[in-house]
Amino acid sequence: MSGSLAGELAAFGSQRRAETATTRGARGKKVYGITEAGRRRLVELLSDPDVSDDRAFPLRVAFCRVLAPADRLALFERRRAELAQRDDQRSRSQADGRLNSYLRSLRERDRAALAADLAWLDSLIAEERAAHTETT
Repeated sequence: MSGSLAGELAAFGSQRRAETATTRGARGKKVYGITEAGRRRLVELLSDPDVSDDRAFPLRVAFCRVLAPADRLALFERRRAELAQRDDQRSRSQADGRLNSYLRSLRERDRAALAADLAWLDSLIAEERAAHTETT
């Protein structure tokens, strides 16, 4: 991927607006559509195996409906593995007794946020798997 997902999507949006003739909806609003080439590019961006960007991942989740169910599941599982690895690394690093109470509280906050993200991903994975078994 050439840059951040947010940047790529912004560039895609501005390019799309420049290329596409707009139509007016029932209430006079401009209605835009995505081309097949745009959809393929979006899927390509969403399928990028690097899931380490904490700021881009929520954006990927917001647009993941365009992915095939197996690709969505793979995205969630890759992110979960990334976060589990971070958690493992933080657990292995010994708490420094020299840390003041504020730094210790920041570490605790980070661990709690990581645990919450892992639980959220577990629920997304379970929902994807359940939806997949219902359709098969």
